[in-house]
Amino acid sequence: MFNRSRIRPAAVLFLVFSFVPRADERLDAAMDAIVTRLYAEKSLDQLRSLTPEQVEPYLTPDIRDALATAYWQFDVNVPAVVSVMRHVKQQTAPSWLAEAGFTKTDLVVRNESCDYEVWQKRFEAGRVALGINGFDGHRFCYFVCVGSQTPGAEVRVSNVLPADPPIGRMDAGATTYTDWTELVLTEVPDALRGHVLLTTYRGRARECHLFGGFRETPFPSSDNPDQITLTWSENPKTTQAVLWRTNTSVANGTVRYREKAAPNVRAIDVRASLEPIDDRMLTNDRTSHRHTAVMRNLKPGTTYAYKVGESERNVWSEEYEFTTAPASGDAFSFVHLTDTHNREVAGKLLAAAYARESRPSLVTISGDLVDYGLHRDCWDKLFAYLGEPIARIPVIPSIGNHDDQDGLGPGTFLKQFALPSPNFEGLPAERACAIRYANALFLVIPIGLSVETIGAWLEQELAATDATWKFGIYHFPMYSTDPEYAGYYDKQESIWARVFDKYHLDFMLTGHTHNYERHKPIYGGKEVDSPNDGTVYLVSAPGHYSTFDIRGRELDFKTIDAKGNVTDTLTIKK
Repeated sequence: MFNRSRIRPAAVLFLVFSFVPRADERLDAAMDAIVTRLYAEKSLDQLRSLTPEQVEPYLTPDIRDALATAYWQFDVNVPAVVSVMRHVKQQTAPSWLAEAGFTKTDLVVRNESCDYEVWQKRFEAGRVALGINGFDGHRFCYFVCVGSQTPGAEVRVSNVLPADPPIGRMDAGATTYTDWTELVLTEVPDALRGHVLLTTYRGRARECHLFGGFRETPFPSSDNPDQITLTWSENPKTTQAVLWRTNTSVANGTVRYREKAAPNVRAIDVRASLEPIDDRMLTNDRTSHRHTAVMRNLKPGTTYAYKVGESERNVWSEEYEFTTAPASGDAFSFVHLTDTHNREVAGKLLAAAYARESRPSLVTISGDLVDYGLHRDCWDKLFAYLGEPIARIPVIPSIGNHDDQDGLGPGTFLKQFALPSPNFEGLPAERACAIRYANALFLVIPIGLSVETIGAWLEQELAATDATWKFGIYHFPMYSTDPEYAGYYDKQESIWARVFDKYHLDFMLTGHTHNYERHKPIYGGKEVDSPNDGTVYLVSAPGHYSTFDIRGRELDFKTIDAKGNVTDTLTIKK
């Protein structure tokens, strides 16, 4: 039924867990010092056209030492040969390589996308310190392997900074980038086979990005609240979280709310917590403030009016409304989007869905909300385009690979939303969550974490629920007819699908491929005739939105394109 012809080599040497390594703090301090001086002395046009010669005067001896030694460090137990694999398409080799005594060899390492030249140096037992990938932001950054100078001696690598990267062995089939585990080595010279492999992630190229790295946001923050977003961090029947943005001049935030039906009742104020969001390369609005407040002790099925702002200055947003989840109702609608990628069309789709006669109670987004998860200007665009609807209906988002940018982690994503934590060992806060709304359960499934751990958590949640309808929200498609993705997610299929079959997950809402497809219901890896007998796997795509109208044990599903055409329908009766 499904094309499995391009299954990846099986010799991947480790299972990737989500981790956000921290390099030596000297490196971050060095880059901050360079950028701060550049802002003070260069115009925006000059920053955009920086050259190595223009950056050179900013490299003090201490900064130069940090750039050459603080990017990657580890200990070796025996005299070793350290090999640096550098992508041949990177225009300029990092200057520290030759300065540190590395020599370019004739060896070549290959994967399906790249060729790498090999630079080598001999080290005595002890500490090894390596420098940056460069200022150019070249995405396929270098990786490292370590072999013994003495044949047969066992090499042990320890005390690695950044901390705890997966370590493997150099051989065909080995993964080098933890954020792209399907990209494996296809050609390894005999001289390097079996060497200890220190994996990396492509996001490391951004740590020292200067050339072409400065950006502007078209929607800078101000002292007035904007980007008002509803999410849930607790029970949707009795609580409502709201987040918003201001510039750094606003240190205090408040949400003021009341029952809509009781305009003369004194409104309640709730103080917000505050978290700065810093984007060093954002030239016109480097740091903004994200405010988060949770309204509690609300009445189920009740409409509230609210506004956010600063009570001290009496500066407020306009007034919006939201309605809490019903106490026992089983009729509601929701809208689903995926791969919004901070595009304006996503806002138009949401506005069209919000304007429907059956107004949605919430919106789900299955990952890749933005192009670059650590670029705050991308988030500024997303919130500007999604606009007013997300101030009126809560968002349930899952993390996509673009949100978890090149392995650097979803830190900025997590600051934009307030979500429940799974309270499950091995799952970090707000990555995976279960949200019960009316007679439906929504399971937000994260990327980049242990498939086995997520499977155990899914079983826990599905076994405990009495929800009539059960939805998974995940970025990657477990099933796809696109040969490009054949075999990529076999492990998720083998572990999670068994759980979905056991407890009958109704829909798995995914994206990633940018190709719309709805599979026939699947049970036990095979198509079945009825959605009552299997799970519907939906791979949505940009330029479409899907609506789910639920009335008790009946569900009407539609997909609508950007022109308003209904392109897919399904009705399920339980």
